[in-house]
Amino acid sequence: MAKSIFLPSLQDHESAWITQKLQSLPLKSVDKGQRLYTEGQYFDTVYITLSGLYRSYYIFENQEVNLRFLAGHSLLCPLSSLGSLLYGGDKQKSVESIECVSAGQVFCLSVKDFIPHPKQNDYATHLKVFNTIVFEHYLSLERRLRMIQLKRAKQRYDYFCQVMPVDIVHGMPSFHIASYLGITPEALSRIKSKN
Repeated sequence: MAKSIFLPSLQDHESAWITQKLQSLPLKSVDKGQRLYTEGQYFDTVYITLSGLYRSYYIFENQEVNLRFLAGHSLLCPLSSLGSLLYGGDKQKSVESIECVSAGQVFCLSVKDFIPHPKQNDYATHLKVFNTIVFEHYLSLERRLRMIQLKRAKQRYDYFCQVMPVDIVHGMPSFHIASYLGITPEALSRIKSKN
């Protein structure tokens, strides 16, 4: 796995460490429409995508609201639930659902093994990789929040096209993109027709 594809902010030895770890994990095929997490379900597995498109969403007033889109070499887990697990102890329920939008494959890792433990021989490296993964996902959520608060609809779409991987921009259905951008599908259609 190339450093530039998966967590480019990591040092070479950290990238080598995570590549080695991924090679030892079981690989699972995921079908289009399959949910890896459902809101309210206890979660005990973390997934790292190898291929496919995925979306994280929650339900608000009977509407699905897209929170994150993920493609190759991304962490799939309910992040806020992971945070609660780190500071709250035992099993946590997912506060979001994660669904496969186009078929792919994911590496499977237990939450227990995903979280670094001080007694590990490779604790320092594991901790750095863990912190980087979680922090980069936090930053993506913050960028989305700032985009919705500070940009008009067309600016949101233009920004989305600039920062998202090409396979997400071209592969994610328009109605999901509209939800992610906080606009109606009709407004997105008008924006696309003018681009």
